[in-house]
Amino acid sequence: MAEPSIEDLKRQYRRLSLAEEDLQEARAFALAILELDLHSRPKEPLDTELRALSLAAVVSYGRAFVKTESSEESPATEFVPKSVRRCLSAEEKDLHQKLLRLRHEELAHSDLRRLGLQIELVDGGDISMFWVTRVPLSKREVQRLKGMTEKLIDELLRRFEILRSKLPPRLEI
Repeated sequence: MAEPSIEDLKRQYRRLSLAEEDLQEARAFALAILELDLHSRPKEPLDTELRALSLAAVVSYGRAFVKTESSEESPATEFVPKSVRRCLSAEEKDLHQKLLRLRHEELAHSDLRRLGLQIELVDGGDISMFWVTRVPLSKREVQRLKGMTEKLIDELLRRFEILRSKLPPRLEI
């Protein structure tokens, strides 16, 4: 197999850089949930802060794993390659799949089958819509997400070192 070109290595470095930013952001949201101790607050009907930070953490985390747009010169690829995810335990891989499913089906695209949208016709022709409330991440899931992002970021930092060793110095990426 041929060695990747400088352009291929630069493209990979840029993709991994974006993924690292997304994972740093997801980690920051998870850390905020834990530091604010949002899981121990009295439960309101819509625990807005916990739900908002959970949503932000899931969306940020998921962005690191979506495929980029493709062009003729550059086929679509995932930001974080599967080889990087090998550092995750079986439980973390299960949570990883759950987070991506939440992101794709509920948060980013509002899949009606998953959300349980109910519509009620009332007198006068008005329509009332009731969304099934999205459940925020549990404290254990948030703790695990924080740990996962830290592992993945460490793995990405190792990848950056490898890529830098293959790229010429003072190269604009």
